[in-house]
Amino acid sequence: MCYTCGCKMPYADHGDARNLVERNLEDSTMTKAAGGADIEKVKQNIEELIQLQKAAGELAKPKEQY
Repeated sequence: MCYTCGCKMPYADHGDARNLVERNLEDSTMTKAAGGADIEKVKQNIEELIQLQKAAGELAKPKEQY
């Protein structure tokens, strides 16, 4: 869940399945869009997109495409 609240516990959903946990990222590697990417690549893609949003000052409301 540290992806949601910052608790530094990436596997704990704290009883709420809506929290973003490591399992969500692992599952995303199975999607067609991931194209067989491993978890490291998925995380790199997330990091890159967040950096683009941050640089544009759009973390709270990102545009549809960068």
